[in-house]
Amino acid sequence: MGPAPILFAAVLGLWWGRVALALAQALGLGLAGAVLPALIALAAAALAGHRYVAMGAGAAAQTSRGFLALGLSFGLGALPLAGVAMRAGEDAGAAAAGGANPLGPVFGTVLAPILAGNLVAGLMVVLAGIAAALCLTLAAVFRLAARRG
Repeated sequence: MGPAPILFAAVLGLWWGRVALALAQALGLGLAGAVLPALIALAAAALAGHRYVAMGAGAAAQTSRGFLALGLSFGLGALPLAGVAMRAGEDAGAAAAGGANPLGPVFGTVLAPILAGNLVAGLMVVLAGIAAALCLTLAAVFRLAARRG
C-alpha cells in the first residue's frame, strides 16, 4: 500500500473538519464548543476516506478513488460553507439595521454585509466547483491509467 490512502485521508479529514467547525460555529457553539464536533468529523472522514481509497488495487486505482472522494467532498462541503457565509451576512445586516427592514436603503450600510455574504458564498461555490471538476477529471484520468496498467 502506497502513500495515497494516507494523503487523501488527511485531506478529506481536514476538509470535513473545517466544514463541521464552520457549521458548529454558525449554530452558536463558539470556538471552544465547535472544536469537538470538528475533531469528530475530521476523524470520521479520515477513517472513511482511508478505507475507501485503500480498496483500490494498485497506486493508480487508489489515486483515482482518492480524487473521486475529494471531488465529491469539495462539491458537497461547499454548500454548507456557502450557507454559513450567507447567514453571517444576513445576521450582520440585521444587526446593522437594529431590527429595522434591512432592505430599506438599497446601497447603504445595511445591505452591504448581506451582499458581501452572498458574494463570499458565491465565490466559495464557484471555487469549490472548479476544484471538484479538477479532482473528478484527475480521477477519470487515473482510472483510465489503472485500467490500462
